[in-house]
Amino acid sequence: SRVVGSIDAEQNRFAKVDDNTYRISFGGLAIQIAENRSKTISVHVVAKDGLALAEPRQMTVSIPANSVRGRDEINVTHFGPSVRDASNFVKPFFVKREEIKP
Repeated sequence: SRVVGSIDAEQNRFAKVDDNTYRISFGGLAIQIAENRSKTISVHVVAKDGLALAEPRQMTVSIPANSVRGRDEINVTHFGPSVRDASNFVKPFFVKREEIKP
């Protein structure tokens, strides 16, 4: 595999959806797929060091149904993942502030 794009997800790039949900978009990501072929797109999340958290907390990264959009060469828009497959794109993880002891 190879990296075709990456984004530094600074806090100001997230849009608040509700009290516990934030959304981020990856504008300008362009991946070409030849006719009758497929590609796998992987999302890799790395929490930044030195987060100013009062306590450890769980966060969940997900790709909701129909939140990924693509446009083909004849300008038809396609959506994914399907409602059924969206459950495969949910990953909880814990973030905590690391304390360095002398």
